[in-house]
Amino acid sequence: MFRNINVTGCQIKLNNLHPHTGVFKAVLILSFFIISHLSNAQLVDTLKYSLQQKPRFFITLASFNTFIDHQYANIGGVRLGLAFNQRIRFGLGFFNLANNAVVSRISIPENDQEYITNGHLYFNFVSVSGEYFFFSEYPWQCTFTPFHLGYGRGKYEYVDRLTQKRIIGPSEGIILYQPELSAQYSIFRWLGVGITSGYRFTLYRSKKLTQELDAPTFAVDIRLFLDEVYKILFLEDKKSDISD
Repeated sequence: MFRNINVTGCQIKLNNLHPHTGVFKAVLILSFFIISHLSNAQLVDTLKYSLQQKPRFFITLASFNTFIDHQYANIGGVRLGLAFNQRIRFGLGFFNLANNAVVSRISIPENDQEYITNGHLYFNFVSVSGEYFFFSEYPWQCTFTPFHLGYGRGKYEYVDRLTQKRIIGPSEGIILYQPELSAQYSIFRWLGVGITSGYRFTLYRSKKLTQELDAPTFAVDIRLFLDEVYKILFLEDKKSDISD
């Protein structure tokens, strides 16, 4: 469904993962449980049937809350893609740190020495995702996103202590993995409320410039289903004109 959220030289080495161990295990166990629960013949038949149906385009404004370097942060963006039979959804997302309120102590090289100063973080990423609706009975929908992989860039802005000018530091490449669970309740055909929770893991950082990125993600939002609004405003009017 369309929805608009209003409330607002590189090798990837798995041993470079630095998740919070307890949360990482919890997410793995939960993911394994859901996948095991869903991995049956009926599910396979449902997936095959859904993928044979005509896909529907969707686009959604999205935002979620999280922590970066142990500071509260809000990340916003847009996600678009194709939905199949209200069971499977593949998306492409574009996200960025909604403000530069994340301030970290960073090390700046100067001649043969280094000094420590405050840096404002700039962070954005592109993601691809696969989402499965494991429960869908109006007005409830529950989804699991086992595949949500992102690639982005992070950099800091700081004030040079000699020139007192604002400097944008070097950027680094970052690969993220962010599984999610979401539940939605539709108040009307075109309006609902939802809650989403997940966890962001940093799989790879090219220069290790950015501070701690691994953290929970969460959102409670009001959702406007733009496809249903379009049907109400335009398609139903056309039907009434034809009947007249």
